[in-house]
Amino acid sequence: MRPGPTYADWLWLSGYRWTGAIVCGEGDPIPDDTYTPRSLLGRYLHWCFDYICASVPEGIVVVMPRCPESTYD
Repeated sequence: MRPGPTYADWLWLSGYRWTGAIVCGEGDPIPDDTYTPRSLLGRYLHWCFDYICASVPEGIVVVMPRCPESTYD
């Protein structure tokens, strides 16, 4: 486990606020019981992955497997 901001903390640190809706700018902290869009959660998870990769101990290598291309009809 690595220390780092919670999702709510990350939203605040990233500039997201509550004004009756989620906005980027001035406003109040987003209430804990507010549904946030999946796109924001995706940004947070992307940030978490980058944060973890940047702080791995020496001697540890993070390898990203290449996913085969998918075809959809």
